[in-house]
Amino acid sequence: MYLLETDYIIPFIELGNRISFYELLSRSILPVTLFLMLLFYMVFECVCNMFAEVSLFADRYFYRDWWNSTTFEEFNRLWNQPVH
Repeated sequence: MYLLETDYIIPFIELGNRISFYELLSRSILPVTLFLMLLFYMVFECVCNMFAEVSLFADRYFYRDWWNSTTFEEFNRLWNQPVH
């Protein structure tokens, strides 16, 4: 994540007003998306599981079978237990 930020995100931000907003957006959308996906993975997979191990939490079932949901409410309830 650090390399992604320092090599691909910060240099485009430092260009500032020397390039247009749309060029900045088109050049940085892929690295920012990858960064956010890695951040999501790190928080909800690694950190939550680490705290579950440390606290001896017996039910470390953070995700349920959201792909079988029939309503939007059921999907919101099942897709991620820490958020719900």
